[in-house]
Amino acid sequence: MKLKLPVFTTKSLFAPQPLRDWVTLLCFGLGALILIFGLSFSSFMRVRDGNIVGASAGDASGIARISRDDLERVVTTLEARRTAFEKNTVAAPSLKDPSR
Repeated sequence: MKLKLPVFTTKSLFAPQPLRDWVTLLCFGLGALILIFGLSFSSFMRVRDGNIVGASAGDASGIARISRDDLERVVTTLEARRTAFEKNTVAAPSLKDPSR
């Protein structure tokens, strides 16, 4: 008895075979789902450990220190901006028709 292997041609690949098509789609979909979950879990673990966002726990030298003088300078600058804004703000004209 001779074993006959199926011959694949372009005609047989494009012939409608619903079972093959659904299994192919399900396999690709499952693979994509596993890949997305894996990447999400990996990103979650890296963020949780502090490798992506922020400095590592042992690196405290990169943290900027703010003194009271720096804060006072910021407050005076913002107050100067507010007063300049209030001084230069023009009131909106009235919407009433002046001819009536």
